[in-house]
Formats: sequence, structure tokens, C-alpha cells
Amino acid sequence: MAQLPTIYLRQAGLTCGSKFCYLYSVWCWGQDVVSNSRPIANIYVGGNGRREKSKMRKDRLINRLRQLYILEFLNIFFLPFAFWLFGHSRNQDLGVNSFVTMTLNGILLLEGSYLWFCILRQLRTKEQFDFIRTFKALKTLNFGLFILTAVILALNPFLGTLDKIGTTLFFGLAILEHVNYFEIQLMYDNKNDINYIRQHRRLKIAKLKRLLTT
Repeated sequence: MAQLPTIYLRQAGLTCGSKFCYLYSVWCWGQDVVSNSRPIANIYVGGNGRREKSKMRKDRLINRLRQLYILEFLNIFFLPFAFWLFGHSRNQDLGVNSFVTMTLNGILLLEGSYLWFCILRQLRTKEQFDFIRTFKALKTLNFGLFILTAVILALNPFLGTLDKIGTTLFFGLAILEHVNYFEIQLMYDNKNDINYIRQHRRLKIAKLKRLLTT
């Protein structure tokens, strides 16, 4: 059974001896604020103020995770529709290649949405369930999908310039999505992530990759 915060608890030199510690470690996993044991250790100071702070952090994380999985899911439909609308307004059609790469990108977005949903579910219900095995299988599946897509693109001619642009765009987005979740983190949208780059001068290993290798 996969334990989501285990990697951070080991770094901090702590064990998950309480639900409080577990919830806080999940918060740290989501926001990447654990650079040493100090943030987690602070939770043991005690008092209602500490508990209220922990609850506020948990609530912020829940809202953040909800936004992430909803936005990833909506982009499955929004991005292809926006691009199709752009082409339609210029009387240009999209070919098979564009729709194939749109589908590929949609699958990767769905995987990302499901990841955030799993983390949110685990945080809200405190229920431990093994979703890591699923993502190990999905990682292997993705390589097969990329190869299959490349074969389809090689066998089908493009309809025009817009079809080439759409195919390149969505195939590139699919690759970036896979790398961002399974290999190296590419999205840095908070202060902690930016500070990490400034301090270490390198990109971070993807969170999911760390979980898959533990």
C-alpha cells in the first residue's frame, strides 16, 4: 500500500505517529515546502493556534488540489475546442493527425487530473489506497501511445498548414505533460518552487517519479 507522505517524513526524520502529522506531511508534499525538518517539527509545539494553522493549511491545499484536477479536466475539452474554433473562423479544416494528437494530449491531461483527484481524496478521507500502481501502468501505457501516435502521423498526410500546427502543438503538449508528471517538474507556479530553483540551480524531479521509485 503506497503511503503518500512517506518520502517527506523520512527526510524530516519523523514517523507518521499521528493523523496531524500525516495531514501536515501531505500538505508539504503538495506545496514542496519541506526543505528540512523545521516546518514539520513546528506542528508539535501544541496549542489551539497551531491546530488552527494546520487546518487553514489543509483547507488551502484542498482548494488548490480541487482547482488543479478541475482545470486539468476542463482543458481536455477546452484546448481542442479553442483550436478547432480558431481554424473554423479561418475556413481551415483539421485532419486526422490533429485529432489524434488532441486525443493523446487529452489522455495525458486526464491522467494529471486523476492524480490530483487521488491526492485530494486521500487528504479529505484520510483513507490510504494504492494509486501508485495505477500510475506505474499508465507510465508504460504512455510510451505505447506515443509510439502509436508517431506511426499514425507518419502514415497520414497533413491537410494544410493549420493541421501541421495543430499536430505539432498538441503532440508537444502531450510530451510536456508526460515529462512534467513522470520525469521532471516543468510547472513552477508558487514561491516555494521558484525559491528551490534559485537555491539549487536545477529543475526538480517530478513528484510522481519520486513516489514511483520509493
